Amino acid sequence: MYCSQCGNEVKDGEEFCSNCGKSIKSDIETDKANQTNNNNERGNKKVYERK
Repeated sequence: MYCSQCGNEVKDGEEFCSNCGKSIKSDIETDKANQTNNNNERGNKKVYERK
């Protein structure tokens, strides 16, 4: 995973970026929320069959 603020590589389990100090926890929560939204959008699309 990479820090969204400075791009530094962040190892699993770290809570803060060792380069800039940004909280990684907020990045993880944002990623999870985005994945949930993407899954919901895919599920709501209508599929039309050609006759």
